[in-house]
Amino acid sequence: MVSQQEWEQATARATDDMTRYVERFAVPLVMSEQDGFGTAWGSGTYISSGSDTWVLTAEHVISEVPAGGRLAHLPKSGGAYNAAFGRPELAKWPVDAAALPIFPDARFLPEAGKITSRIAQIYAPIEEELLFFYGFPGYRVERNDPRQSAKLNLSRFGQLDAKGKPVLSQAIAPDVQIRASNFDPIRHVAVNYPAVAPRSSDNALAPLPNAAGMSGCALWDTKFLKCALEGRPWGPEFAEICGIVWAVLDDPEVVFATKIEHVRAGLRSVF
Repeated sequence: MVSQQEWEQATARATDDMTRYVERFAVPLVMSEQDGFGTAWGSGTYISSGSDTWVLTAEHVISEVPAGGRLAHLPKSGGAYNAAFGRPELAKWPVDAAALPIFPDARFLPEAGKITSRIAQIYAPIEEELLFFYGFPGYRVERNDPRQSAKLNLSRFGQLDAKGKPVLSQAIAPDVQIRASNFDPIRHVAVNYPAVAPRSSDNALAPLPNAAGMSGCALWDTKFLKCALEGRPWGPEFAEICGIVWAVLDDPEVVFATKIEHVRAGLRSVF
C-alpha cells in the first residue's frame, strides 16, 4: 500500500520527468498579420511520419487564422519563428486535428531531438492512468478568469517569450456526466483540468492558467501506473501520444481531447 506522501512524491517526479521529456517536442504556434509582430495562437508537437516532419495540432488553430494572417513555429531553441508555408492536412470537428508540414530544409526543420514518433495506435491507457499534456497559454490569466486583450501574449520583433505549462492529470471518472454538445464519448476523452492543482516542486496548491492557447497540444499516456502494475521501472520514454487537446469546459473542469485513433483516421495522408 502506497501512502499519500509517497504518491505525491511519485507524481511530482513523474511531472518533472514528463516535462523534461515532452517540452523538447512541444512547440508554440504564433499568428502574425504584420512583420515583426505576432500573437500567441496555439500549441503543437513536432512529429515524424516516414521521412516527413509535421507539427501536429488542432484543426481550429489553423482554420481560425484570419485572412492575411500566417502561423509560425519555432524550430530552433532560442532562434526565430518560421512561417509555416506548407499545405496543412485538416480534420474538422468532431476530430479537430491538423498537421502542418515542415519544409525539408535544414533552415526550417527542428533539431532532431525535438521530433517524436512515439504515437499510439489507439487511445488505451489503463484505468486511472496518469495522463500528461504540455501547452502554451495565450493569456496571462488564471483558468477561470476572462480573457483580456491586455493580458494576451504578444511577440515583438520576432521574439515571443512563450512559457509552456505542464499538466499531469487523469481522465474523469466514467460516471461523471458531460453535457456539452460538442463532446462525443466515442471520439473524445475528458481530462481533469481544475482551477488549482499541486505544484511538483512543493505540492502546494497553485492556480492553473486559462487554457486558451493550449489547443493543439498532445495528450500523453504516461504508462506510469501500467509499469507499476507490471513491476517494471518507469521512465518518460515509455509514454506515447494518445490524443490531441482542443477544448476546455468549466463544469466539470476538464479539457477535451480527441482519441488518437480518430486523429489517425482523420489525417490518413500523415499517418
